Amino acid sequence: MTNGSRAASEDISCGDRASALSAAAAKAIRRLDWHPSAPHAVLVAAEANEPARTWKAWRRHLAQCSGRPLARLLGVERSPLFWALPSPGLANSPESRAAVLVELLAHNDRAARKRLAGGASWNDIANRWLAESRDAAASAAHAIESLAWCHALAWLAEELSPETWCALFERLVSVATDSAALALHSTPLLHQLYAGELSLALAYRFGQLKNTRAMRKPARKALSRGLADLLNGEGLPSWADLAIARPLLASWTRCAAIGREMQSRRGDGRDCWDAAAADQYRWFVLASLRLARRDGLQMFLPSAASGANAFDADLFAAALRLSGSKSLRTLATVLLPAAGEKRRRAQRSRRSAREAVARDKKKFPKPSYHCEWSGVSVLRPAWRRGGVRVALAFGAQHVQLELCCGPDVVLSGEWTAEVTLDGRRLEPVGTWEESCWLTNRWVDYVELQLPLAENVVLQRHIVLPREDGFLMLADSIVGHAWRAPRPDDEARSNGRHASGNGTGAVAATNGEPYDAHSRTIAYRGGIPLGTGIAFEPQVETREAVLRGTRDRALVLPLALPEWRTDHRVGTFACVDGSLELRQSNPGTSLVAPLWLDLEPKRFRGERTWRQLTVAEDRVIQPPDRAAGFRVQVGERQWIAYRSLTPRGNRTLLSHNLSTEFLVARFEVHDGAGAVDPLVEIE
Repeated sequence: MTNGSRAASEDISCGDRASALSAAAAKAIRRLDWHPSAPHAVLVAAEANEPARTWKAWRRHLAQCSGRPLARLLGVERSPLFWALPSPGLANSPESRAAVLVELLAHNDRAARKRLAGGASWNDIANRWLAESRDAAASAAHAIESLAWCHALAWLAEELSPETWCALFERLVSVATDSAALALHSTPLLHQLYAGELSLALAYRFGQLKNTRAMRKPARKALSRGLADLLNGEGLPSWADLAIARPLLASWTRCAAIGREMQSRRGDGRDCWDAAAADQYRWFVLASLRLARRDGLQMFLPSAASGANAFDADLFAAALRLSGSKSLRTLATVLLPAAGEKRRRAQRSRRSAREAVARDKKKFPKPSYHCEWSGVSVLRPAWRRGGVRVALAFGAQHVQLELCCGPDVVLSGEWTAEVTLDGRRLEPVGTWEESCWLTNRWVDYVELQLPLAENVVLQRHIVLPREDGFLMLADSIVGHAWRAPRPDDEARSNGRHASGNGTGAVAATNGEPYDAHSRTIAYRGGIPLGTGIAFEPQVETREAVLRGTRDRALVLPLALPEWRTDHRVGTFACVDGSLELRQSNPGTSLVAPLWLDLEPKRFRGERTWRQLTVAEDRVIQPPDRAAGFRVQVGERQWIAYRSLTPRGNRTLLSHNLSTEFLVARFEVHDGAGAVDPLVEIE
């Protein structure tokens, strides 16, 4: 049979099927409300109330002019709906069924149906999904399934009966319309998938129908609002939304491609979001690069190769292309794994990009970033794929910390702290807040604080220099015996004046004399080790080496005695996969620092630390008033100091101090010590 006779035969069979429409099919077709932009043949047939002719003309239009498929639109082979798809989980979980349906609808062939759906017909598959999803709750898996059906409906018009096709179309319209009731801030991902992406996809695919054509405006509004409200103004999401950052990137990237196609096809100059949201999308791509590990997976999330944290080179390639930023593409070459390139070529490309970043730093953003609104900090000395990266996510009463060195995630998880005063645990009475952020050519420094019961404050210090190769993580507990006076002290003491302690600090909150040293403060802090990291303690001393693919960090508990034979003050060990530091001392304040040297070449050299004497007016200060430390690893030496009372003129290693916090290099020349501050908080 020739091609012409085959085509004629298919037209005859199509005509026979069209003329034999059931009453239910005819009724469903009559419910379709056509926009004047619909094909002329469809409008004429609908005006003449001929559902068979209407369906035939509509099916022919969908086969020829329904818009480019999503994969072709984004220039990829695999369906973009697989990007950041929720982890499959159990075999029959909603996520697993969504993955099967996406793959099934990406292949219009009998072999795929036989392999994935037992050879069932498309009508059977569609009707089964309609029945299962009738009372289905909104979920990411259901949203992805709805998007898969939406993008497949054009070619499914040749496979489905008219009544099934119309029922499927009406269900998708109903789902998108009902999504307006979803709250953006309580269900951000679902709001963007349903109210944003699904509505936009329906408008893109079926703009010839009035109800779907009208969806473009609310979809544009929903997407613009999502980018504006979920990001901090410079593309960084809140700490609470980090788990859905990759799925949001995937959804917004698909929307950006659809919006650009609609813009060029309609010629009205309107994208899928407003100009401010377009800027936020570009910033969000940068934030995604900042939060990427060396293997492309996102920080703070489990090191899994699938699911919402999977690295998909196609996703990032499309996002970078749609961002329109050459500098972002250069940074991506430096930071992300090379995909589809030979190793030698990838190394040359990365070297060239790294040289470009180093040569013209003004064209590129700073490697470190902090935002109190988002509750996220990223500290890194330079834009290097294998360099040291420290990230913090803080909010409510939790702080997540992650330290990456090369391919190893050395520390990852919640940084916990338990504080007790005279055996009573002091619970948080507020939330974590930023108290200081500093970044310059020498160092990145973050200071957070959390109010505890009984007027005690937990302060957290993170110091990462750019050239010295160490990380300092310290908790300071500042008790109410030494805190600075506040305007409401008189009211809090029931009208009686608080008693002073000679330094201008408050010594009690009830107006009675107060002896801080009659009390005992205790601290227990923990930071989980990353997957595959071994804790190797030394035999005679308290330091330990953290080993991954190689030695990564030498950990020194500065406030504890160096030698294990000295059992005073506290302990440092690995407990249940976490670094655990325990300390206690008389009073209501203490400093609990961990010093992590990150230069393995120095580990073989001399290493030691000492707690230093701090004096004020020639009087030695107890550890609940001020603490100083000296650290030596190899040939490098540093000092650290923390005042736990209002600042005073104090002496440390013959160096006069009037600061609250200091970390500095210490160099000895001709028998005299010179202090070169890295960070000094007055």
